[in-house]
Amino acid sequence: MSKELKAPAVQHYIDWLGRLGYRQFDFSFSYDKHSYELLDQLFDIIKKIEPASDNSVRELWLKAERGRIEDYGDFEEMVSWGDVKTREEFEELWKAEFPNEEEWYNFQIAEDPANGYRCIFLAHKLVIEIDPSMERGGMEYNISEFVEWILEAVKEVIIQLEKGMYNRKVMEELPAWHRTGTILRKDYWDIYPDGRKAFFAPISKDDVDEFVKCMAARMDVHSDVDKRIERVTANDFYRFCAMGYK
Repeated sequence: MSKELKAPAVQHYIDWLGRLGYRQFDFSFSYDKHSYELLDQLFDIIKKIEPASDNSVRELWLKAERGRIEDYGDFEEMVSWGDVKTREEFEELWKAEFPNEEEWYNFQIAEDPANGYRCIFLAHKLVIEIDPSMERGGMEYNISEFVEWILEAVKEVIIQLEKGMYNRKVMEELPAWHRTGTILRKDYWDIYPDGRKAFFAPISKDDVDEFVKCMAARMDVHSDVDKRIERVTANDFYRFCAMGYK
């Protein structure tokens, strides 16, 4: 079953399909019939999940098991390629690339019903793209086991959502290195006060006084400085960029 696709195989598809794209070549390509059938199922079942944004993107976290070392590669082949010399090196390389028993992948999927465009991102890479405006070429790629793995993983997430388990599992189990985002600098400095000291160290009190004085004078001259610009043209944008560079 392709549901049993392990993390090394999933990563192989991400690396391969992430480099492959309609617009990277002078020719187009397509997937095989079974892959398209599975994709239709995937885009149909994903409708059970509400979009995460106004542009109809749906976002989930999918998991794959690391599996056995045999799922990573063939020892004899890697020796012949010069990648490793001993089984110890082979195992070290395997665990270096896949240190965790489970790998998490950010999954995003979107569709534009108006023109039939479809795309899938996995680990923040565009891995599948269906653009009806481009004629399907003669090269057909069989990615059915990869799509079936995604389909089964999404079905599992939907079951967890229906049971009220998914969000809790993500909160409790998602590795720290996947938890990215932004916070206010003030909040960051409250956590790391040494950062505040380091940031202001090169700035003297005279510098601060001069800045406050200049801003006060500017506020007097430009009484409307706090008003928002309701409309920005392309020329305005480039003019503002030039002001920034100056």
